[in-house]
Amino acid sequence: MIAMSSARESAGASDARPALFFDFAFAALALAVLCGALLAAHFDPRDAYGSIAAWLLAHPFVSFVRNAHYWAAQAFLVFGALHVWDRLRAATARRIPLAAWSAAVALIPIVALLLLSGFVLRGDADAREVQRLLGNLFASVPLTYAQHIALAALAALVLLVPPSRRPRVLPAAAVVVLVVAASLFVSPGLHDGRDPMFRGPWYFIGVQQIAQWAAQPATIAAAAIAALFVLWWMPRLSTHWARRARRAFVLLGASYLALCGVGLFAQGEAGSRHLRWPDAPGDLHAGWVQRATAGAPAALPVVRGRAEGCLVCHDKLAGLGDAHAPARIGCAACHGGDPFSLDATRAHAGLVLVPGNLADASISCGQSGCHLGIPPRVENSIMTTMAGVISVDRRVLGEPVNEHEITTAAHLGHGVADSHLRELCVSCHLGQPKTEWGAIGQESRGGGCNA
Repeated sequence: MIAMSSARESAGASDARPALFFDFAFAALALAVLCGALLAAHFDPRDAYGSIAAWLLAHPFVSFVRNAHYWAAQAFLVFGALHVWDRLRAATARRIPLAAWSAAVALIPIVALLLLSGFVLRGDADAREVQRLLGNLFASVPLTYAQHIALAALAALVLLVPPSRRPRVLPAAAVVVLVVAASLFVSPGLHDGRDPMFRGPWYFIGVQQIAQWAAQPATIAAAAIAALFVLWWMPRLSTHWARRARRAFVLLGASYLALCGVGLFAQGEAGSRHLRWPDAPGDLHAGWVQRATAGAPAALPVVRGRAEGCLVCHDKLAGLGDAHAPARIGCAACHGGDPFSLDATRAHAGLVLVPGNLADASISCGQSGCHLGIPPRVENSIMTTMAGVISVDRRVLGEPVNEHEITTAAHLGHGVADSHLRELCVSCHLGQPKTEWGAIGQESRGGGCNA
């Protein structure tokens, strides 16, 4: 009797954890739905990007609600995954009805599409990249505003299938406190397309990494469907094979999370690998949520179809010509920074003071909609490389010349010929960076595209 009582207590303790994870997950979903309903009144699906830009610049309360919507969705993802994991542990021991287990498995693709559709509805450069990749994986995935709402309702219905009781109040209150605290101080960004790094949400970075290696991206979708089928079939497996399958899923899950971590903290431009903090425009930004909108005017300045906070302070700037006037192209197109904040510190973070130097030309002058493809041509021009001048100068001064090595002005050595060029000709040519504002004239040097 004592042994049976202990067994019952142990079973009750093991059942309490999945119920707790369900309470957290359902509370997070309910909060995300509530915040989404509040955002709907201020959101234009035809101009998602413009809507969110206006929130960030002039509507602090709506920005806070957007943050809460984001963090509630993240909490739902984490606690929903833990809920499914506990269901998986129960399924391997055959203690769960098939209908309840089927609902738990169905929750996985529903949550994935729900979160991805919410990310796509940002409408920024990162969102367009995710939509493109999803199209390659699944041929056609039109994630729309209406589908996002429908998926949220479906997730709530599926989540309510397994339990036979209502969610408790205390876990719901804990989720609300955590989400509100995070929403006040950490905000999701908005990628204007200027930065060459495009990245989806953290839980999708692993798929982006795998897609770079896969010869046929559609095989990723096939593998995901096969894994879901095996997961759904697990309660029918013998205890021995169910445990093996569970270990395999644990290994796959850990490997995928590690891959996401590598992509998040060690992914550079053009596939290079180096440690970096995720501080791209579309990543999270720390700071008091109300601070970014302090001093917003009644009517925000609009440049190229979007609100830009830079012109609230720099609207009187002149002397750049019609093509490059701030009223025509804004400030962020060339200088970068954060055009969706009115806080000077945050708006000027990552600012390029003198855009146009060849080191920055690819993300200023050479971006889409401006002079796309021109910076590489400038970098390879004789006004930049001076390859022929370098060879002739070395020959004249009696230094060896390697016919198979093209030395450019950016990689001069320290011999007599190269020092002569560095002090004279090279100091004027395009590769020399311009460090001060002002017009290009006979006394100025270098400047890349500025010249």
